[in-house]
Amino acid sequence: MVQQIERILSERGARFSVTRPSGNPEHAQGRRDIVMLLADNFDVFDEIRVPLSEEEGVCPENTRQRALLKTLLSSGYVERAGGGSYRFTTTNNAYRKFITGGWLEELAYCAVQEAGAHAAVFGQWLDWEIEGYSGINEVDVIARHGERLVFVSCKCAQAVLQSKDTSKGCSQRTNLRRNLDEADNWVDQFGDPNRDSVIFLVTTDLIDEERNNAARYPALFGKAKALDVHLVSLDHMRWDTLVNRFQDVILGEFNGVRLD
Repeated sequence: MVQQIERILSERGARFSVTRPSGNPEHAQGRRDIVMLLADNFDVFDEIRVPLSEEEGVCPENTRQRALLKTLLSSGYVERAGGGSYRFTTTNNAYRKFITGGWLEELAYCAVQEAGAHAAVFGQWLDWEIEGYSGINEVDVIARHGERLVFVSCKCAQAVLQSKDTSKGCSQRTNLRRNLDEADNWVDQFGDPNRDSVIFLVTTDLIDEERNNAARYPALFGKAKALDVHLVSLDHMRWDTLVNRFQDVILGEFNGVRLD
């Protein structure tokens, strides 16, 4: 029951916000096919998602881009922009929010349920008050298994990790570290670090299969291990693999970061 999640959160001075809506479970289940399509083809989606935000849109350059855009067009998430180009739909703000990042939260929400969570919420705003201080935070996904909570931080980021010798690569690494810290803060503030767990789900390819599954950014994996944050990257976002990774955490069997 979702109410049990709020009961556990109340022990840390937090409660579900009554002024801001949470994610809609029916919408998440209804969009599951699109969500899984984006997860399985994020490398292609990432090639076109920036120009899709622009007025002139983007023209597909290969078969995979054309196939993805055709499906998104038929589902209403993109529209024709003229001259054979496509752009994100301009007539539905909810669709635009979903396609530009909300889909990843819905992917995680569906995956934690498939992985055996007893209850879950996503896009959940929390009002909190601790020792005279108060505030409000949005948490991407919160799952419950028994009396344990699992927090999932979802970041829709660039698929390719740029070279650390470039300004873009340095900025990308800074953002990844910042996002990792944010995920760790959730379990520190809203959970019990001795009982609960946190997952950082990011759409960046962080494992180099051609180098025997070596980490592309070893320091991030090291920091994740030190913080006890379970790092799940683009490399493990295909449905069956993702569910297995989440199951390890939810059932309490995943005791550290693994690359396989």
